[in-house]
Amino acid sequence: MTRITCMPRATRAASLGASLAAAALFAAGSAQAAITIYTSQASFLAAVGSPVGVDTYNDLDNTQPLEIPIARTAGSFSYSASAGPLSNFFPAGGVAGDIWLATNNRTDTITLSAFSAGAAAVGGFFFRSGLDGFATSTAATINVRAVDSLGATVTRAQINPATTSFVGFVSNGTISSVQVFVGTPGTGTVDVWPTINDLTVAAAAIPEPESVVLMLAGLGLVGLLARRRMV
Repeated sequence: MTRITCMPRATRAASLGASLAAAALFAAGSAQAAITIYTSQASFLAAVGSPVGVDTYNDLDNTQPLEIPIARTAGSFSYSASAGPLSNFFPAGGVAGDIWLATNNRTDTITLSAFSAGAAAVGGFFFRSGLDGFATSTAATINVRAVDSLGATVTRAQINPATTSFVGFVSNGTISSVQVFVGTPGTGTVDVWPTINDLTVAAAAIPEPESVVLMLAGLGLVGLLARRRMV
């Protein structure tokens, strides 16, 4: 005769509760090391929380180079912008007062960093400008790379992007830096400069109620069952 060993009811329940809690914690932990890329401004804005700030760069002077780094703000958020390794910034654009942030040397990289606390999302229009400081049709790839506080790194390659080409990054941590460069860093593409407009910085969205309830329910169940007596 085969003997079947049954786990006590309280023990089985506690084991189930522990499994649920572990699953909830695993789901939460797995989501922590990720950056989501958006190529639609509307979708990006729908995925972030408040506050949301925009740096239009319209206060910059597009008739002369800018020393680096420069301290910038996007609403209530602050950040630092730099270019290099060879030169500095030379703002582009200017039609109807619409100024863009661009490098002085086409092979340089734009680096945005030192975002103030709570900056979980950064997006903007990343595109090409030419020698005359205006949008160019010269074929090129603009690479936009984001690094977050949890160590995740993602790169979005924008092929022949126009002034309306949007890229946004949303992290489960906070954004540490965003870099923009043409083709291969240090090489670039002839007659194409990396350019940014309307940089948007935002806080994280409030977690979905269902996710919070699931995790808390799993943890609460473990605590409750641990106090139950075996019957």
